[in-house]
Parts: sequence; structure tokens; C-alpha cells
Amino acid sequence: MTPTPSPSLTPSPSLTPTPPEPQTIPLTRGYAMVCDPADFDALSRHKWRVASSGNSIRAIATIWRGRRRKTVTPATLLLKPRGRVVAHVNFDTLDYRRENLVVLTRRVARQRVPRPVRGHPGVYHCTPAGVWLVYATDGRGRRRFLGTYPTLAAAAEKAAGWRTQAAPSWLLFAAYDRTPSPAGPSPSTSSAAGSATRRGCPGRCGGSTRRRLRRRRR
Repeated sequence: MTPTPSPSLTPSPSLTPTPPEPQTIPLTRGYAMVCDPADFDALSRHKWRVASSGNSIRAIATIWRGRRRKTVTPATLLLKPRGRVVAHVNFDTLDYRRENLVVLTRRVARQRVPRPVRGHPGVYHCTPAGVWLVYATDGRGRRRFLGTYPTLAAAAEKAAGWRTQAAPSWLLFAAYDRTPSPAGPSPSTSSAAGSATRRGCPGRCGGSTRRRLRRRRR
């Protein structure tokens, strides 16, 4: 006869520990970074800002050690690598959870840099990891990381969907249908712009330059 397990020894789904929710720290320019709840107090005491260069988006802060000023990142404060580089497992450079951080040598870190895929704007490929990454720029000019994908087709579809969603309707009509835009500039707007140019606005039309030349001739 097979013994039946006791009901008290059967694990209950309600007793399974749930992982804590990650904490969010706001940054400048509308960005935000994510960290573990245990590291929230240590990181939130600093004033973080965004440093972006192409697809490289990271959070930095300036701290003072005596009379010396030093620029640090959340990864260097948490792991303190010596002569090495902290990389992100999911390639999201604003995700500073400890499970997403790994310490690598500089040579291995350079090999993990994603390369752009020709013919697919916004899609990048990381050969060592074997994944495709998608980056996009929103309407405010901010660079966004849209995630990693196992295939090129999925990444290209995500990038194309983001461009269709972010672009205005009149731009899509002009790019694909070659038809005049219903929301384009009206004739009154064009005539007003032309009259402003004839009056000599101080912008790119050079009206202020012409006035200075007339004064010199007099």
C-alpha cells in the first residue's frame, strides 16, 4: 500500500515567497533606473543624471572624496570592480539589479558590444550572446532600449512597429503613398512664412544681415 503524503507537508502556492519588486530611481531627461530594494537607500542618497552617447545610456553621479571629485556609476558603487568592467546581462544599461550585473574583463566586454545590422535601422546584433537588440528614439529625442530578441525577424518587426507608432501620420503618407498630407502646412501658413521672409526675419533668412549691409552703404 502506497503511503499518501500528509496535507501539512504539501507546499502551498500561497506560501511560496515572491521576489521583491524592484525600486525605481528617477533620473534627468525623463529617464529612470531600476535597482534592488536592498540597494535603494545606498543609491538614492546621490543625485543621478543621464550620460548618453549613441546607444550607450547610463546613470552617473559626482561624489566628493576629500577634495577630489569623482564620477561614478551605480555599478561601480555596488560591485567595486578593480581593473575590470561591469556589464549588464540583459543589455539594459539602466537595470542595476545585482542579478543583472556581471564583472568582465575589458577584452570580453568589448566583444559584447552590439553591432548594427545593415538594412535594419535600430537593430543591433551581439555575436557572443547570440541575441538581437532593438534601440529607438522617441518623439522627444531620447534613446530607448526596446529589449532583446532571439531572431532577427522578431527584432526587425519590433523596430518597424516602433517607427510606425512613433512617426506622425502625415510623414507615413509622404514616405509610402507619395500623396499630399491632409495635416500638412496650409496655404495661409505658407504665405505667412513667405511674408516673414520678405520682411527680413532675424533667423536663417538673413534679413538682419541685409539690414546691416544697407547701413554700411549709407
